[in-house]
Amino acid sequence: MDNIRSQRNREKFSHEGFFLYIFDKKSADGNRKMWRCKRKDYSCRAWIHTDAITGDVCKNLGDHNHDSNAAKIEVVRTVTALKRKAVNTNEGTAQVINHTV
Repeated sequence: MDNIRSQRNREKFSHEGFFLYIFDKKSADGNRKMWRCKRKDYSCRAWIHTDAITGDVCKNLGDHNHDSNAAKIEVVRTVTALKRKAVNTNEGTAQVINHTV
């Protein structure tokens, strides 16, 4: 599972490389994580449930009412990696960018 984070440091999950989901909550028994589509601004009602340990998709609920954007997911993944590296290193900005990209 990808370790992508939102601007508010919430977990994100990319499913099949096309759609991004934001972590919402765990199931009552704690065995599943429930994710809602990131495009709440489109009133998208798509959800995904994953196994809390393995991260495998258990259930896919609802349909997306917007197009997918695989390029945007790659941008988000790269920006997350840049931020993580910048926090954990003493390298300058140019070195962090060159090593990450």
